[in-house]
Amino acid sequence: MIVYDRFHIMQKLNWAVDMVRKEELRKARADENNELVELINCRQRFILLKNKSKLTPRQADYLQKLCEINGDVLNCLEKY
Repeated sequence: MIVYDRFHIMQKLNWAVDMVRKEELRKARADENNELVELINCRQRFILLKNKSKLTPRQADYLQKLCEINGDVLNCLEKY
């Protein structure tokens, strides 16, 4: 029997999200898409984990732009 605990599930999930973010950042830099680079750089990565009510106005703006770019993915996540 395989048993997963919350810590290790979250660790794997965070690792996967970080790998995808880094890959998308590489693609955006290669395409010279500065707006997208600004949205997905390291300073913004914890916005997804932060409680929406505690976001600063600037962070809320970044989150809104990320939702517009990744609408299908984020809408799927909100269901869970």
